[in-house]
Amino acid sequence: MREYAISFIMVSLLCAVVSVLSPEGKMKKSVSFSLSLVLICVLIFPLFGALGDIENISQDFFGEIDISDSGEIVNSDFERETEVAICDGLVNALSDKFGISKDNMSVDCGIRIIGSDLIFENVEITLFGRAVFSDINKIEDYIEDSLGCECEVYLLEA
Repeated sequence: MREYAISFIMVSLLCAVVSVLSPEGKMKKSVSFSLSLVLICVLIFPLFGALGDIENISQDFFGEIDISDSGEIVNSDFERETEVAICDGLVNALSDKFGISKDNMSVDCGIRIIGSDLIFENVEITLFGRAVFSDINKIEDYIEDSLGCECEVYLLEA
């Protein structure tokens, strides 16, 4: 932006000098008109760059969207970020509900986003440390009842 401002000031000064040095009469009007066009071009030049950037952004956005084998529109980055957020939320929920330390578990889930619907395919919970003494059946039932999907709990020994 600074470069643009400096170039606009320099072109304006150059136009002012040319305007002062131009001869009087019809020639002065033609020169003034031409200089006005030059200044307008300098003013709108950044718009063309911005429009090019918008085109690149839209191509990047639509480049992430794919069509699956079943014809569904899929944005894998959006699904991945949603999955990470859901896993973090499940870790917090399990920690609050069962008193399991967040450091002693990890959660991985499989989801699908179809239109505005979020479908849970499965949830895998890995417990380690003191969390291995938790009630696995209650954890599985809680997840299956809450999310309506299959839940598997794995125990890792230290």
